[in-house]
Amino acid sequence: MALSTGVRLPVSMAEVFPAGCHLLPDSITRTPFEAVEFEGLTVTPYVDTGRCTGQGRCGARMAFSLRATGLKAAARPAPSKDAA
Repeated sequence: MALSTGVRLPVSMAEVFPAGCHLLPDSITRTPFEAVEFEGLTVTPYVDTGRCTGQGRCGARMAFSLRATGLKAAARPAPSKDAA
């Protein structure tokens, strides 16, 4: 199946960041390494031809770009009954 240029495919946070995602300190100034979630996450695949020099074998590679419509604090997991 061929994809047209610039196609954006919806993906979930779990598919792209299975271990979650955290802000770096001082990037928005809440607690250091705060867990965040992206809203409206999409991936755009493309062919990166920047390594092709026109001499010999081309070093093109498949690459992708991530885009989100929003950012929010990650939902905190509910405390388990075993934790006491």
